[in-house]
Amino acid sequence: ALASIDRALAAEPGQELADRLHVARGGVLSALGRGAEAADSFARSGSEYALYAAAMEALNARKFADAQRLAANLVERYPASEYGREAQLVLGEARFAQKEFREAEAAFARAVDGDAAPELAARALARQAWCRWELGDPKGAAVLFAGVEKRAGGSAAPELAEARYMLGRCFDAAGDERAARIAWGRYLQEHPEG
Repeated sequence: ALASIDRALAAEPGQELADRLHVARGGVLSALGRGAEAADSFARSGSEYALYAAAMEALNARKFADAQRLAANLVERYPASEYGREAQLVLGEARFAQKEFREAEAAFARAVDGDAAPELAARALARQAWCRWELGDPKGAAVLFAGVEKRAGGSAAPELAEARYMLGRCFDAAGDERAARIAWGRYLQEHPEG
């Protein structure tokens, strides 16, 4: 399939078809486990979806600066994009991986703004809390980890167990042993398997 797509691109089709071919090429490369090449191909298309896919591929390939650039490009070029919140998550993850915790926290906060879907909001808020933790602010992290359950809206977001456990760690790090014991007791009630 890749050879056929490359031949079609070599024929210099019109821009719309070339964009579609680059997206298809990116999908094939991704399926082959060639993430960095997939990201490049997706980025050549320039569509909202392609930029988001390129940013994800770059993030998964641990090319954090590229992921950051592509996600920022999507947000700038398509401010009302349906992929905007997800792009903010990618931007946050890329900044977090580069230990730029303040910038990562801001990106995660933008992802959780407004009417974000419960699981996305829970994930973004949990990542925001991790930024606070990494910045040495266990009290601020505790407030955010406590908010994860509220934002999850009854969903089975995987971040719930982590947030409940980290709430105890935050209280412990802040010197509040009683609150830590309560948080960990609740964690063990909700997650007896640990």
